[in-house]
Amino acid sequence: MSDRVSFFVPGIPVAKGSLRAFTRRGGGVGVEEGNADKVRPWMSSISLAARDAGTTATDGPIRVGMTFVFPRPKGHFNSKGLVRGTAPAAHTKKPDIDKLIRAVLDALTGVAFADDSQVVTLEPASKRYARETTPPGLDPTGVEIVVEVVGERIA
Repeated sequence: MSDRVSFFVPGIPVAKGSLRAFTRRGGGVGVEEGNADKVRPWMSSISLAARDAGTTATDGPIRVGMTFVFPRPKGHFNSKGLVRGTAPAAHTKKPDIDKLIRAVLDALTGVAFADDSQVVTLEPASKRYARETTPPGLDPTGVEIVVEVVGERIA
């Protein structure tokens, strides 16, 4: 991998759900993820896009940046299909950004870095609504990811 790789994963970002423990019949404990049916394909898309962008697992310190772009609800548009002036710019609804980040880091483990403990900096990490949808595709939904190997610096 070069020192810096940037790539976009189209789609609607999915958060990694909370793990839930349960007891099995006959004894034992199991663990399942709340939304595994949605997050697995999303994480697979992230891993594939990272490989296509030329990432390879490295063992040094890593900086990861990510910007999540969500579709706007229908109520954000006027009758002409334009974003209302009163529509919020910030995406303050679920999913939580920390769970979105967790899905990305888990998807990149073994692809862009050996272990997510190597990630020493997360910046920027943000979520927002798409700026417009007319014409479609000007601001696609998904996540922009930057993975960068950082040198160890002594202050």
